Formats: sequence, C-alpha cells, structure tokens
Amino acid sequence: MRAWLKEVKSGLRLALIIVGTIVTVSALGLGLRLLGAPGKGGLILGIGIVLIVTIFLLATVHWWLGGFLPLVVLPHSELL
Repeated sequence: MRAWLKEVKSGLRLALIIVGTIVTVSALGLGLRLLGAPGKGGLILGIGIVLIVTIFLLATVHWWLGGFLPLVVLPHSELL
C-alpha cells in the first residue's frame, strides 16, 4: 500500500513541476513580448514581468539545478 502512495505522490510532484514550468516559461514569454509592444505601459509591464520571473528563477536555482545537472554531467562523466 505504501508503494502505491509513493507513486501517486511522485506523479503529482511531476505534474506540478510540468505545470509550473509551463507557467514560468509562458510568463517570461509574455513579458518579453510586452517589451517589444508599442507604448510606455507595455514596456513597464514587460520589464516588471521579466524582473519577477528572473527573481523567481534565481530564488529557486538550487531546486532546478539539482535535477538538471545530473542529466547533463553524469552521462558525460567518462569524458572527465
């Protein structure tokens, strides 16, 4: 029974990571798109969105780097 619960938690965590990634990338794309929009309001809003996403990514770098680094470094460790 505990193995089933562990798999459910793992699947839920993976789903939340995927949704969070989509939301983060979408917000960054929207901010970058607003930077190129005509008018001063779009520029200010775009700068704000890009700044918030950047701060969020810098604050969470230890989490996503912990999952990304083994995928990049470990397959090529025999080259070191």
